[in-house]
Amino acid sequence: MNVNWLNGLGDRNPQLLRELRSRFQMRSVGVTIALTLIAQLLLILLLGALLPYEGSGNIEFCLPPSLDTCATDWPKWWRKVFVVLTSFMPYVLYLPAVFLLTTNITQEVQQGTINFLRLSPRSSANIILGKLVGVPILVYLVGLLLLPLTIVAAVSGGVPLGLFISVYLMLGAWGGLLLLLVLALIMIGSRAQVSGAGTSPGAALALILTLIFIPLTRYWNTLTVWRLWDFQQLNFYNALPNALPIDWFSLPINSQPLIAHGFLVGNIGLIVYWFWRVGQRLFQKPTATAISKRQSYAMVAYLSLLTIGFMFGWGAPAGELFAGLTVLASMVMYAALLLIGALSTPRQMVFDWLRSRREVMLVQRAQNRSPGQRRANQIRAWLFGEKSLGVTAIWVNWLIVYVALSLLLPWLGAFTPYAILGLVLTTLLVANYSLLIQIMLLLETPKRQTWALGSLVVAVILPMVASFIPGLDWIAPYLSPLIWWPIGSLARSTEFVFSSAEMMFYGALVALTIQGTVLVAQVLLLRSRLKHLSRGL
Repeated sequence: MNVNWLNGLGDRNPQLLRELRSRFQMRSVGVTIALTLIAQLLLILLLGALLPYEGSGNIEFCLPPSLDTCATDWPKWWRKVFVVLTSFMPYVLYLPAVFLLTTNITQEVQQGTINFLRLSPRSSANIILGKLVGVPILVYLVGLLLLPLTIVAAVSGGVPLGLFISVYLMLGAWGGLLLLLVLALIMIGSRAQVSGAGTSPGAALALILTLIFIPLTRYWNTLTVWRLWDFQQLNFYNALPNALPIDWFSLPINSQPLIAHGFLVGNIGLIVYWFWRVGQRLFQKPTATAISKRQSYAMVAYLSLLTIGFMFGWGAPAGELFAGLTVLASMVMYAALLLIGALSTPRQMVFDWLRSRREVMLVQRAQNRSPGQRRANQIRAWLFGEKSLGVTAIWVNWLIVYVALSLLLPWLGAFTPYAILGLVLTTLLVANYSLLIQIMLLLETPKRQTWALGSLVVAVILPMVASFIPGLDWIAPYLSPLIWWPIGSLARSTEFVFSSAEMMFYGALVALTIQGTVLVAQVLLLRSRLKHLSRGL
C-alpha cells in the first residue's frame, strides 16, 4: 500500500519524492521528534517555575481575590504558554525552512544539477512545488508536533477559537510568502555565484531578510487582525492595546474580523502569486530579468494604489500625514533600487535584443512599413519587449510612482515648491541609478554583477558619508536616496539642515545641475556602449 502510494506520488511529482526520500529517514525523523518534544518539555518547566508556591514570591499567576493564599490562576498560565509558543513559532519554523531551502538550491547551483532539473520534461511549477514542500519537510513535522500543546494551551487558557485559527492562518500565509521570496532571492543571487562571484549573495540576504521579516509581520498582525481580541488578556504587545483604527480608502481593515483577514490574506495571496511567477520565470530563464516589464507595471501600480489607500484612510493631522509621506517616499526610493535590480538587462540579453532588433528592422523595410509604424514597433519593444533594455521600464514605473505621490501632495496641503523639488531630485536619482547599473552590466569583465552591485552601493552610501564632511554637508543630502528627509522637513521648517531657505535653494540648484550632468553623461555612455556592441554582431 505504501509502495503504491509512493509510486503515485512519484508519478505526480518526482522532485517531491526525491526530496522526501533524502530527508524523511528514520534517523532524521526520530531526532526531529525527540528535539521537539524535549523543547516543549523545557518550555513547560521554565514557565512552570513562574507558578506560585509557598515561599516563591511569584504572584503573577495568583487569583486576585486570594493573593494571601495565592490560588493559581491556571487559565492565565496556559494563556502565557500559548503566547510564548505562538511568539517563538515563526522563528522555530521560518529560520530552519529558509536555511534548508537556501542550502539546497545553492548546492544544486554549485554542483550544476539545477541545469538537469531545467531539462526535465516536468513543468517548472511542478519542480518548484516539489522543492518548497520536500526540502523543509522536517520543519513541517515540527509544526505538527507543536500543534497538540498549542491546542491544549488554547483550550485550557480560554483563547478564542477565532484567534487560534487566525494565528495558524497568518503563520501559513506569511510563511508561504517568505519561502517564495527567498526562492526568488536565491535564484537571482545564484547568477553571481555562477559567474564566479563566490558564495551566492542571495543566501545571506535571505537569512537577513527572515530575521527582519518575522518581527515586522507579527507587528502588522497585532496591529490589524489580532487587534480585534483582548490585548491585555493575551499580552501579545502591551504597547498596542489602544492602537488607532487603520482604514484603506475608508474601509476599516482592522475593525471587523472578516474584513481584516480578507484584506490581509487577499493581499498576501496576490503577492504570493507574483513571487510564484517570478520563481517560475527565473527557473525557466536563468539569464532573464527577474520580472517582465508588464509584470513590473502591474506590481508598481498595485503597490502605489495600496499606498494611496492607506494615506487617504489615515485619520491623522496633515502635518503627521506629510511626515508619514516623507518616510514613505524614502521607502519607495529604496524599493526603486530593488526594481532596478530586477529589471536591469544582462549583457547576453542585450546582445540578443540588438540582433533581433536589426532583423526586425530589415523585415519591416522589406515590407515597406511606414516610418510611423516602425517607430510604434520600436516604442512597443522598448516598453514591453522581453529582451530590450530595462531602463525604459524602470523610468515608466517611476512615472507611475511619481503620479501617485503627486496625487497625494495637494490632498495633504503639501503641494509646495519644496515637495516638487523632492520629486524632481528623486526622479533624477532613480534615472542615474538605473543607467549606472545598466552600464556596469554591459562591461566585458566576467564579474559584471559584482561591479554593478558595488557601484550602486558606492553611489548610495557616498553622499551619506559626505554629509558628515565639513564643507560638503550643505549639498550631500540632495545627492542621497534620502531626498525626502531634508526636503520634507524643510517644507515645514527651514531650520532643519540649512540656515536659510536661500541656502537650501542654492543647494538644490547645485544638486540638480550635478545630477542632470551625470544623467546626460550616462545616457551618452550607454548609447556609445550599445553602438559598440552592435558593431560586434
